[in-house]
Amino acid sequence: PLLGIIENMSVFTCPNCQHTSALFGEGGEALARTFDTPLLGQIPLDPQLRLCADTGTPLVVAAPQAPASQALVQLAGRLTTALAGARA
Repeated sequence: PLLGIIENMSVFTCPNCQHTSALFGEGGEALARTFDTPLLGQIPLDPQLRLCADTGTPLVVAAPQAPASQALVQLAGRLTTALAGARA
């Protein structure tokens, strides 16, 4: 069963001017509607996430206040809830 949609690299926020852009387009919400399934999360593109992954340090540990960290924590909660419902 499909638990939901996760949109990775959903937006990029410029570290200099804070402008937000959907570099790869938008579509997570529309895709979720198309498949009548929840949008579980939208993870923003964050260069620090790649750096942390390369060193084996979770971004949520290295930078817990980063938007990508917060999105990942929220996603983990939604996945936990979805998995619990799938087992019932």
